[in-house]
Amino acid sequence: MVQKRGTTGCQCAYPVRVELLLRNVSLASNWSNGFLGEFASQLNLHSNQFEIVNFYVFGDTGLNITMDIVPQTGVSFSADEVTTMNNSLSLHAIRVSPDLVGDYNLLNLTWFRPLAPAPGSNRTGTTTVLIGSNKTGRKTTLTVSVVIAATLLIPCIFVLIWHRKGQKLHFLQWKKTSSTERNIEALILSHGSLGPKRYKYSEATKITSSLNSKLGEGGYGVVFKGRLEDGRLVAVKFLHDSKGEGEEFVNEVMSIGRTSHVNIVSLFGFCLEGSKRALIYEFMPNGSLDKYIYSDDPKAVLGWDRLYTIAIGIARGLEYLHHSCNTRIVHFDIKPQNILLDQDFCPKIADFGLAKLSRTKESKLSMTGTRGTVGFIAPEVHSPIFGVVSTKSDVYSYGMLLLEMVGGRKNVKSMVQCPSEKYFPHWIYDHLRQDDGLQACEITHEVEGIAKKTSLIGLWCIQVLPIYRPTITKVLEMFERGLDELEMPPKQSFSQMLEDSTYTLNAEGTSTSSSTITQDLSGVQKIKEIAL
Repeated sequence: MVQKRGTTGCQCAYPVRVELLLRNVSLASNWSNGFLGEFASQLNLHSNQFEIVNFYVFGDTGLNITMDIVPQTGVSFSADEVTTMNNSLSLHAIRVSPDLVGDYNLLNLTWFRPLAPAPGSNRTGTTTVLIGSNKTGRKTTLTVSVVIAATLLIPCIFVLIWHRKGQKLHFLQWKKTSSTERNIEALILSHGSLGPKRYKYSEATKITSSLNSKLGEGGYGVVFKGRLEDGRLVAVKFLHDSKGEGEEFVNEVMSIGRTSHVNIVSLFGFCLEGSKRALIYEFMPNGSLDKYIYSDDPKAVLGWDRLYTIAIGIARGLEYLHHSCNTRIVHFDIKPQNILLDQDFCPKIADFGLAKLSRTKESKLSMTGTRGTVGFIAPEVHSPIFGVVSTKSDVYSYGMLLLEMVGGRKNVKSMVQCPSEKYFPHWIYDHLRQDDGLQACEITHEVEGIAKKTSLIGLWCIQVLPIYRPTITKVLEMFERGLDELEMPPKQSFSQMLEDSTYTLNAEGTSTSSSTITQDLSGVQKIKEIAL
């Protein structure tokens, strides 16, 4: 017997155990929820009746998965219910969306049920019916085994530990691995991410010399400096204990674990041990970009030639994520704090907690909510009236990053401190338009060409409508051109669109009513005003 999901106490039931061979498994981070939901629905069941108990990966997108299915009411399924279930799976009557699973085969279906007690006996047992399925689906094998119920009807196992020193009794209740942890592990394996090494929590702390050298701390957790056995320096990020679904952790392992590029931070390993999670990266001795572009310390200022090289390196990293990976990756949180610098100030994109993975042929992404950092979030991520969410959402964030590199200031912070001050991207646009230089940004005449070029590219990247933004590949081409070859982009703003209700916003080319546009834009404008 197994305990029903979402219950406490002794609400146990006899399951039907199903072993499936899945092919072309989706790379989406929420794959397990979508698959179980559709699978359960077509069997006229609920997803909370399913529990993943085992799995292993084969190839790039294959998965062997074993699940327990428990009855919604009662303690076991009836013979008719099990027969229907077996026939539906054997004959492929269950059709899951091809976006989740390409195909499947039923390997085994095992029916656990209570056995009636023998005459004159108070004992009950369990009958196990194993149905094996071959390619034709006709061959079946029946195995019946009787086990004394006294060993199976105990839902909670208590281990009594006698501590002689304190002469105290300690009862440790056995707990099954949490469904969240199993879901995370299933996702990790289903994505075929075999590159990063898995560490025990004790090994992760040992790498950091028992958490001796702290590098930083944030809402996500704490980062410590460490060293691997081969001598390589690493940064170990210990995430705060989480009771959630662990989507950000999965995103991090799935996305970085698939990459290999000079401008993407390397993930050497990870730890997943109950609620304890850690990520082990290559160590970046020069820290993150924000401490250089926002710093008041003259020693921390980077020269324009170096900033220009860093900007190109970040663009190359994004081009790799968008177009060169087998799985397209959209980062969704490009900002100075997530750009790390190695000993030679080579930039590396980091922190993939908000990333989305998709197959390379897909140009747009489905979104369930806004993700990113205020000041860097593309308009279409806020509202679909601006167009579809795609790799160009990263291009917008990259454009904002370029402008902050030019201005040496946060586009959000400055507006909060000085409400009457013009929004910095608009300010820099007006100065470039008037051709009166960028001396207000403390940019000398000698480096003004680099600053203007970087600013122009940044302004193209932050066009409100994604259809007017360049791809990241086009951005790299713009860096190779001369300044006189670059045109000024059109000036688009939320306010301009609010004033002109006839402005066509829909990137798909379909019409949108002016009232809907005004309503949605007002919402986005309020977000902008509050944040800025």
